[in-house]
Amino acid sequence: MPAERAEVVVVGGGPAGAATAWWLARAGVDVLVLDRARFPRPKPCSEYMSPQASRLLEEMGVLAEVEGAGAAQLAGMTVRAPSGTMIRGRFAGDHRWRGHRDRGLALQRTLLDPILLDAARRAGARVVERTHVRDLLFDRARRASGVRVANAGGETRDIGARFVVGADGLRSVVARRLGLARSARFPKRLALVTHYDGVAGMGELGEMHVEGDGYLGLAGVGGERTNVAVVVPAS
Repeated sequence: MPAERAEVVVVGGGPAGAATAWWLARAGVDVLVLDRARFPRPKPCSEYMSPQASRLLEEMGVLAEVEGAGAAQLAGMTVRAPSGTMIRGRFAGDHRWRGHRDRGLALQRTLLDPILLDAARRAGARVVERTHVRDLLFDRARRASGVRVANAGGETRDIGARFVVGADGLRSVVARRLGLARSARFPKRLALVTHYDGVAGMGELGEMHVEGDGYLGLAGVGGERTNVAVVVPAS
């Protein structure tokens, strides 16, 4: 049995991992968050959240901090088809349903992620960066009982846990080792994401321009900065 232990190990310190750790720590659970990156770090992402995400941010006590970091407020999305037909959808449409707010929030991950991780720390979670989870540990009943990690220098150690939460993204080692990873049946895509300042004509709506097998996505993420994502076939 490893000498180092936590009641719950959360693999991944992005929004999902940080929020999970916050709720667990608030409930008095001994939780340890592990991530191979050092924050802040860039992350390929569309970088905007639905209106309902504001409810979670508010519960975590960080909504004002996220808005204060310069988050853009998105009213909805414009989608342009290859034919040129355009559809505009707003979160506050003519339908009766209303979310927590009528607007979503968009903020660069280099700003958002540290805010959420700091909230988890304040709630009592332990956060260890630059620690790569390489494998899961299993007990005799083949239940996950911890993780094997490597630090930045390549030294490995084992950490025991009652529960392991996989919040480590697309290529999750947790999902792979538990046999939960599945190959996508739909065409594989490659996403290229960057930021540009001063993109003309960006308003309160994000944009998606569909062409053939790919699309271009645009959304303001605060100030004069725009998130630009190009998605194309991987082959």
